[in-house]
Amino acid sequence: MPLEDIAYTFPAGPVAPLDMVYGFRPELARGNLFMAHRTGFTARTLSNARRHAGFAQVHVKRIARFGLWAVAGRQVQSDERLASLSTAVFPSEKLPLASTARFRPALEDSTRSE
Repeated sequence: MPLEDIAYTFPAGPVAPLDMVYGFRPELARGNLFMAHRTGFTARTLSNARRHAGFAQVHVKRIARFGLWAVAGRQVQSDERLASLSTAVFPSEKLPLASTARFRPALEDSTRSE
């Protein structure tokens, strides 16, 4: 997919891969520089970054086409605890990406690599 092609439409407007990597361009153009992304992640690089930061377990899940969600913990948790945290944190696969904004950020309490 070319970087400027529309990947999906968010309530604020169309989003291209370029927006996902660097930040939503219409907001940046309005001077909202807090919307600028300082980095971008794939599932592997997000997991590696959390492990490098000292987390013992990292579980990353792709939601929809471009959403990445993660839970991580400094101590290894049981499979039951990990499943509970993931269910509480990760949005449903059936939700469109635009709907995920209502969910809180990933808990940094537990998880493992897929």
